[in-house]
Amino acid sequence: MKVWIDQDGCVGNGVCADLAGTVFAFDGEYAYVCDGERVLTEPGALVPVPVGLESAVLAAADECPVGCIYLEAD
Repeated sequence: MKVWIDQDGCVGNGVCADLAGTVFAFDGEYAYVCDGERVLTEPGALVPVPVGLESAVLAAADECPVGCIYLEAD
């Protein structure tokens, strides 16, 4: 599974980073995906979900109030 965030739709509540902080980063305004230690700020950045974090990422996508977290199958 891979994940990306549409920053144009992000309203900045940070629930994704609360639920899966190793996959998502929140800068106080927008959320971004992370590739290991790197925060990817370019629009449409797509990263693989680390093994064991799938359920946390799914929960983050479900809890996003604007539905701007997108998942893609490998």
